[in-house]
Amino acid sequence: MALGPPHTARHGHLVGREKLGKSTLTAELAAQLSRGRLDGDLAGKPAATLVVTYEDSAARTIKPRLMAADADLERVHLVRVQRGDAADLVTLPSDVESIGALAAQTGARLLIVDPLSASLGSDVDGHRDQDIRRALAPLVALAERADLAVLALAHLNKAQGGDALSRVLGSRGLTAAVRSVLTFGRPPDADEDSRERVLAHPASNLALEAPSLAYRHEGRQVHADDG
Repeated sequence: MALGPPHTARHGHLVGREKLGKSTLTAELAAQLSRGRLDGDLAGKPAATLVVTYEDSAARTIKPRLMAADADLERVHLVRVQRGDAADLVTLPSDVESIGALAAQTGARLLIVDPLSASLGSDVDGHRDQDIRRALAPLVALAERADLAVLALAHLNKAQGGDALSRVLGSRGLTAAVRSVLTFGRPPDADEDSRERVLAHPASNLALEAPSLAYRHEGRQVHADDG
Protein backbone atom coordinates (compact mmCIF):
# COMPACT_ATOMS: atom_id res chain seq x y z
CA MET A 1 0.00 0.00 0.00
CA ALA A 2 1.41 3.39 -0.99
CA LEU A 3 1.11 6.17 1.55
CA GLY A 4 0.17 9.66 0.46
CA PRO A 5 1.72 12.90 1.71
CA PRO A 6 1.23 13.91 5.35
CA HIS A 7 -1.74 16.11 6.18
CA THR A 8 -2.74 18.36 9.02
CA ALA A 9 -5.63 17.36 11.28
CA ARG A 10 -8.95 17.47 9.43
CA HIS A 11 -11.22 16.36 12.25
CA GLY A 12 -11.07 17.46 15.83
CA HIS A 13 -13.04 18.14 18.99
CA LEU A 14 -13.59 21.35 20.93
CA VAL A 15 -14.70 20.41 24.44
CA GLY A 16 -15.64 22.40 27.50
CA ARG A 17 -18.37 23.36 29.91
CA GLU A 18 -21.59 24.73 28.54
CA LYS A 19 -22.37 28.49 28.40
CA LEU A 20 -18.76 29.63 28.31
CA GLY A 21 -18.51 30.50 24.62
CA LYS A 22 -17.51 27.42 22.60
CA SER A 23 -20.11 28.19 19.93
CA THR A 24 -19.05 31.84 19.88
CA LEU A 25 -15.48 30.71 19.24
CA THR A 26 -16.63 28.63 16.25
CA ALA A 27 -18.47 31.68 14.88
CA GLU A 28 -15.21 33.60 15.09
CA LEU A 29 -13.41 30.85 13.16
CA ALA A 30 -16.11 30.80 10.47
CA ALA A 31 -15.96 34.59 10.20
CA GLN A 32 -12.18 34.68 9.86
CA LEU A 33 -12.30 31.90 7.25
CA SER A 34 -14.99 33.77 5.29
CA ARG A 35 -12.64 36.77 5.00
CA GLY A 36 -9.45 34.79 4.32
CA ARG A 37 -7.95 35.88 7.63
CA LEU A 38 -6.93 32.51 9.07
CA ASP A 39 -3.29 31.52 9.28
CA GLY A 40 -1.96 28.50 7.44
CA ASP A 41 -2.66 27.22 3.94
CA LEU A 42 -5.94 29.18 3.72
CA ALA A 43 -4.41 32.55 4.53
CA GLY A 44 -5.74 35.08 2.04
CA LYS A 45 -8.23 32.56 0.62
CA PRO A 46 -11.82 33.26 1.74
CA ALA A 47 -13.83 30.04 2.01
CA ALA A 48 -17.21 28.81 3.17
CA THR A 49 -18.23 27.08 6.40
CA LEU A 50 -21.06 24.59 6.93
CA VAL A 51 -22.78 24.72 10.33
CA VAL A 52 -24.76 21.84 11.80
CA THR A 53 -26.38 23.07 15.02
CA TYR A 54 -28.96 21.67 17.42
CA GLU A 55 -28.96 24.22 20.23
CA ASP A 56 -28.83 27.75 18.79
CA SER A 57 -31.32 29.67 16.67
CA ALA A 58 -29.88 30.63 13.30
CA ALA A 59 -31.66 34.01 13.20
CA ARG A 60 -31.45 35.05 16.86
CA THR A 61 -28.08 33.61 17.87
CA ILE A 62 -25.81 32.36 15.11
CA LYS A 63 -26.30 35.23 12.65
CA PRO A 64 -25.73 38.00 15.26
CA ARG A 65 -22.55 36.24 16.41
CA LEU A 66 -21.30 36.10 12.83
CA MET A 67 -22.19 39.76 12.31
CA ALA A 68 -20.30 40.72 15.46
CA ALA A 69 -17.27 38.84 14.12
CA ASP A 70 -17.50 40.63 10.73
CA ALA A 71 -18.27 37.46 8.78
CA ASP A 72 -19.14 37.36 5.10
CA LEU A 73 -22.60 35.88 5.71
CA GLU A 74 -22.78 34.56 2.13
CA ARG A 75 -19.98 32.13 3.02
CA VAL A 76 -21.63 30.57 6.10
CA HIS A 77 -24.32 27.96 5.47
CA LEU A 78 -26.68 26.29 7.93
CA VAL A 79 -27.06 22.62 7.02
CA ARG A 80 -30.53 21.07 6.85
CA VAL A 81 -31.62 17.91 5.05
CA GLN A 82 -34.85 17.27 3.19
CA ARG A 83 -37.04 14.41 4.42
CA GLY A 84 -40.16 14.18 2.33
CA ASP A 85 -41.65 17.65 2.11
CA ALA A 86 -39.95 19.08 5.19
CA ALA A 87 -36.48 20.26 6.16
CA ASP A 88 -35.00 18.32 9.06
CA LEU A 89 -31.95 18.27 11.29
CA VAL A 90 -28.85 16.37 10.22
CA THR A 91 -28.35 12.84 11.51
CA LEU A 92 -24.98 11.10 11.51
CA PRO A 93 -23.81 8.98 9.90
CA SER A 94 -26.78 8.66 7.51
CA ASP A 95 -26.60 12.25 6.17
CA VAL A 96 -22.86 12.38 5.49
CA GLU A 97 -23.35 12.20 1.71
CA SER A 98 -25.74 15.16 1.80
CA ILE A 99 -23.15 17.15 3.74
CA GLY A 100 -20.53 16.18 1.18
CA ALA A 101 -22.74 17.37 -1.68
CA LEU A 102 -23.30 20.75 0.00
CA ALA A 103 -19.57 21.08 0.72
CA ALA A 104 -18.82 20.54 -2.96
CA GLN A 105 -21.53 23.00 -3.99
CA THR A 106 -20.36 25.79 -1.69
CA GLY A 107 -16.63 25.13 -1.72
CA ALA A 108 -16.69 24.77 2.08
CA ARG A 109 -13.46 24.07 3.90
CA LEU A 110 -14.86 23.88 7.45
CA LEU A 111 -17.73 21.90 8.96
CA ILE A 112 -18.90 22.71 12.49
CA VAL A 113 -21.10 20.19 14.35
CA ASP A 114 -22.58 21.69 17.53
CA PRO A 115 -22.82 19.49 19.57
CA LEU A 116 -21.72 16.15 18.12
CA SER A 117 -23.78 14.12 20.62
CA ALA A 118 -27.04 15.55 19.25
CA SER A 119 -26.13 14.58 15.68
CA LEU A 120 -25.90 10.84 16.34
CA GLY A 121 -28.72 8.63 15.10
CA SER A 122 -31.05 6.88 17.54
CA ASP A 123 -29.32 3.56 16.82
CA VAL A 124 -25.94 4.90 18.00
CA ASP A 125 -25.04 4.38 21.66
CA GLY A 126 -23.07 7.49 22.57
CA HIS A 127 -21.43 5.68 25.49
CA ARG A 128 -20.25 2.67 23.46
CA ASP A 129 -16.82 3.04 21.92
CA GLN A 130 -17.48 0.79 18.92
CA ASP A 131 -20.74 2.58 18.05
CA ILE A 132 -19.04 5.98 18.14
CA ARG A 133 -16.13 4.89 15.96
CA ARG A 134 -18.47 3.36 13.36
CA ALA A 135 -20.73 6.44 13.37
CA LEU A 136 -17.83 8.85 12.87
CA ALA A 137 -15.95 6.81 10.26
CA PRO A 138 -18.01 8.12 7.27
CA LEU A 139 -17.54 11.71 8.48
CA VAL A 140 -13.80 11.16 8.83
CA ALA A 141 -13.71 9.73 5.30
CA LEU A 142 -15.60 12.76 3.98
CA ALA A 143 -13.14 15.12 5.66
CA GLU A 144 -10.23 13.41 3.92
CA ARG A 145 -11.97 13.14 0.56
CA ALA A 146 -13.32 16.70 0.44
CA ASP A 147 -10.32 18.42 2.09
CA LEU A 148 -12.75 19.57 4.76
CA ALA A 149 -11.82 20.44 8.34
CA VAL A 150 -14.41 19.10 10.80
CA LEU A 151 -14.74 20.70 14.23
CA ALA A 152 -17.17 18.90 16.55
CA LEU A 153 -18.23 20.40 19.87
CA ALA A 154 -18.63 18.30 23.00
CA HIS A 155 -19.45 18.97 26.65
CA LEU A 156 -17.51 17.93 29.73
CA ASN A 157 -19.01 15.50 32.24
CA LYS A 158 -19.39 16.43 35.90
CA ALA A 159 -16.35 14.51 37.13
CA GLN A 160 -13.75 16.53 39.00
CA GLY A 161 -10.04 16.15 38.40
CA GLY A 162 -8.40 13.71 36.01
CA ASP A 163 -7.10 14.46 32.56
CA ALA A 164 -9.17 16.50 30.13
CA LEU A 165 -9.83 13.63 27.72
CA SER A 166 -11.41 11.43 30.40
CA ARG A 167 -13.90 14.22 31.19
CA VAL A 168 -15.46 14.42 27.71
CA LEU A 169 -19.14 13.52 27.97
CA GLY A 170 -19.86 10.13 26.37
CA SER A 171 -17.62 7.37 25.08
CA ARG A 172 -13.82 7.71 25.02
CA GLY A 173 -14.25 6.93 21.33
CA LEU A 174 -15.35 10.55 20.84
CA THR A 175 -11.79 11.72 21.41
CA ALA A 176 -9.99 8.59 20.18
CA ALA A 177 -11.59 8.83 16.73
CA VAL A 178 -10.37 12.37 16.03
CA ARG A 179 -6.88 13.63 15.28
CA SER A 180 -6.85 16.67 17.55
CA VAL A 181 -8.61 17.73 20.76
CA LEU A 182 -8.99 21.30 22.03
CA THR A 183 -10.30 22.12 25.49
CA PHE A 184 -11.93 25.40 26.40
CA GLY A 185 -12.80 27.15 29.64
CA ARG A 186 -11.89 29.72 32.27
CA PRO A 187 -8.40 29.86 33.76
CA PRO A 188 -8.17 27.74 36.94
CA ASP A 189 -7.82 30.81 39.16
CA ALA A 190 -10.61 32.86 37.52
CA ASP A 191 -13.89 33.79 39.19
CA GLU A 192 -17.15 32.23 37.98
CA ASP A 193 -18.19 35.51 36.34
CA SER A 194 -14.82 36.11 34.69
CA ARG A 195 -14.68 36.73 30.93
CA GLU A 196 -11.15 35.35 30.75
CA ARG A 197 -10.82 32.16 28.67
CA VAL A 198 -8.12 29.61 27.88
CA LEU A 199 -7.93 27.39 24.79
CA ALA A 200 -5.65 24.40 25.37
CA HIS A 201 -4.51 21.56 23.11
CA PRO A 202 -4.23 18.37 25.21
CA ALA A 203 -4.09 15.83 22.38
CA SER A 204 -2.86 15.53 18.80
CA ASN A 205 -1.54 12.47 16.99
CA LEU A 206 -0.24 14.32 13.91
CA ALA A 207 1.98 16.98 15.45
CA LEU A 208 3.12 18.46 18.73
CA GLU A 209 0.41 20.02 20.86
CA ALA A 210 0.15 23.78 20.36
CA PRO A 211 0.72 26.22 23.24
CA SER A 212 -2.35 27.27 25.20
CA LEU A 213 -3.96 30.57 24.25
CA ALA A 214 -5.44 33.07 26.70
CA TYR A 215 -8.03 35.61 25.62
CA ARG A 216 -11.01 37.59 26.84
CA HIS A 217 -14.64 36.99 25.79
CA GLU A 218 -16.40 40.34 25.30
CA GLY A 219 -19.89 41.23 24.11
CA ARG A 220 -20.62 43.46 21.14
CA GLN A 221 -23.78 45.19 19.96
CA VAL A 222 -24.84 44.59 16.36
CA HIS A 223 -27.62 46.22 14.37
CA ALA A 224 -29.96 44.46 11.98
CA ASP A 225 -31.98 46.17 9.26
CA ASP A 226 -34.99 46.39 11.57
CA GLY A 227 -33.07 47.75 14.55
